[in-house]
Amino acid sequence: MLALASAGYDVVGIDYADKLLKIARGKSNLSNVVFLQQDVAHLKLGQTFDAAICMWSTFGELPYKEMLGKLKPTGGRPTGLHRIMSTLTSRN
Repeated sequence: MLALASAGYDVVGIDYADKLLKIARGKSNLSNVVFLQQDVAHLKLGQTFDAAICMWSTFGELPYKEMLGKLKPTGGRPTGLHRIMSTLTSRN
């Protein structure tokens, strides 16, 4: 996420856990990064995005059709890019 921001993209990071948001804010000194505390099952962003990247296993907790509904391109953007990935790996 910070790599995208460093490349000049505006980035919105969302997490439910306040503790993790505090850590993320501490690692970012970029003005084009915003962090929001929200439950991904009830997103209320009030804006559209060119791309959505889901990291870790957040969307794995939602039924597939509900997950796609959260990422449906709407508003002023004619198309959208969705990248859903699980980045959990074993450290063994």
